Amino acid sequence: MAENQSGCLTEQQIKAANIVYTSLSFVSFLFGLVSILLNRFCYYRYKDRFQVDTTEGIFYLSLVTFTTTELIDCFQWVLLLTNTVACTVLGTVREYFMISILVIHICLGIHLFILMTHPKCLRVIKEVKLKKYKLLQRV
Repeated sequence: MAENQSGCLTEQQIKAANIVYTSLSFVSFLFGLVSILLNRFCYYRYKDRFQVDTTEGIFYLSLVTFTTTELIDCFQWVLLLTNTVACTVLGTVREYFMISILVIHICLGIHLFILMTHPKCLRVIKEVKLKKYKLLQRV
């Protein structure tokens, strides 16, 4: 009884947790992929009838980002292999993508903040406002 008091997981428990994590990531990836496909289907089918809202585009970009993250997490089963090169590659790709997500979501957060607060620089004549808003969207 005193042998296993350290609280560490056994190798079987680590493998089971890794399999569960990989499975949940794959299911989440499938749901995200279906959502993306449905969104694109509705967009192309009804694009002439409805105007796309900017916030909808932001949430679509977030959906694509998180679906890609789940795709990367689907490869966690590589950790079960004893090949250190595969683990290093997976870790590098995952860390690079997480840093990219931070940058993307900071930009999206700033964009949503600008849309919600309507800063003074956008409170001008409609034509000038549209011109400034288009410039802001490109940035």
